[in-house]
Amino acid sequence: MSTFGSKPATDLAKLQPLDGLNYRRWAVKTLIHFKSAELEYVFTYVPKPAETKTGESSNPQPDGDSPRTPGSIPRPPVAADKSQDIRAKFERDNKTVRGILLHHMSDNLLDIYAKYKSAKEIWNMLKRKYGADDAGRRKYTVGRWLNYHMVDTKPVIEQVHEYENLVSDLEAELIPVSVMLQTYALLEKLPEPWGEFQNKVNHESKD
Repeated sequence: MSTFGSKPATDLAKLQPLDGLNYRRWAVKTLIHFKSAELEYVFTYVPKPAETKTGESSNPQPDGDSPRTPGSIPRPPVAADKSQDIRAKFERDNKTVRGILLHHMSDNLLDIYAKYKSAKEIWNMLKRKYGADDAGRRKYTVGRWLNYHMVDTKPVIEQVHEYENLVSDLEAELIPVSVMLQTYALLEKLPEPWGEFQNKVNHESKD
């Protein structure tokens, strides 16, 4: 588990790279990570323009024996304003968040978004592109589940896990699928060598 500052951050080592189709789950997990690391403020913070240090003269006198106003007292050097410290922290955190976002993208998306320096800009563009079209995303998710079929060149248990992920995608889109429907749909997706098993289960008297 990695850490930023004093708070532990959630582990993103097993997070699937963003490919556009898995945006909702990807966004939830990355946001949880940023919140646990106290970095989510980067997506809403608006940095102020660089400010003049407090106490600096806008019209300084030249060095040497320049005349001073009678009664004036020379001002000592003033430390950097607190706002500059805040800005410096924001720039560091923005760099960190941007790196995490880009690191957990597919190569195709990385090529598109690597040119942007603002993590907030990248986050908002991804949200607009992949998080807005609910109807289109739901149709695509249902289509992937309906059209999924197993093959006999891969372990069945591995493909069952893939099928479970498709069902999870449906649930993430608030499309309920009963356990019975999940089961019978899975039977129809088994590879051809499992035909005898399919017939046996289909002809059983119990569900």
